[in-house]
Amino acid sequence: MTGALLDRWDGYAVEDLRKRWGVPLLETYRSIGSTNDRARAIADMGGAVWSTVVADEQTSGRGRQGTEWISRPGAGLWMSLILDGDGQSGALPVVVGLACAEAMEEMAPAVDVGIKWPNDLLIDGAKVGGVLCERSGARVVVGIGINVTGAPEASAVARLGGLPPVSLEVAAGKPLSRSRLAHAITRNLRKRSDRWVAASHGLDHASLAELNRRDVLVGADVQTDQAGAGRAAGIDASGALRLVGADGVELRVVSGGVRLAPSGVPDRGEA
Repeated sequence: MTGALLDRWDGYAVEDLRKRWGVPLLETYRSIGSTNDRARAIADMGGAVWSTVVADEQTSGRGRQGTEWISRPGAGLWMSLILDGDGQSGALPVVVGLACAEAMEEMAPAVDVGIKWPNDLLIDGAKVGGVLCERSGARVVVGIGINVTGAPEASAVARLGGLPPVSLEVAAGKPLSRSRLAHAITRNLRKRSDRWVAASHGLDHASLAELNRRDVLVGADVQTDQAGAGRAAGIDASGALRLVGADGVELRVVSGGVRLAPSGVPDRGEA
């Protein structure tokens, strides 16, 4: 479902935001089914790279593996962008995660944003946002959801099997602008995506070091959908999770989810 286009969003003229963000197309909606679905439709019609869709509310927002993403009206930044991935996604979810983490810390310098492989953004163990990358031909639609002014009810998230939620404003202790955050994300993502392409759709040395600094799973006992149980040993240059099994053999996890094992407390002394 696609609602009516807005000519103003977050207090600004949409055309002014489009120019400020440096994107060829910016569509803003009060309510939409899914910003990713709309961005995919734009991509399928030959829309330009960096075309962007933003909504105050998603009525059919989704996360990885089709899980529901709660997108309450005006509570967060729900946006999707089209990137030229040459049919590749690879490390892109964590690349986008890095750009989002940097943007949030620009807005709220006292906040430290961690990344839980492959696509969760955390503050002190609570989920502030997430990333969903979906291929559309040679393009990649990048969906970003960040709880800015408010977070979903913890009980609703728990029913969906999600992590405890938090809003960026609560963590920062001050009001924040969704449009300024979107601008910061777009700016940082341009830099990060250029490096991703230059590294053959992987992670260069500096990006990999920064990612592993933010990795909240390193040293933790985890349960993965793809490879079972083991100890998380960081993320490699392709964006895969490194998992050391009970036999000491290291495996690469490239799909599915990952959860802390019941005893899974990260040991920063072991990576």
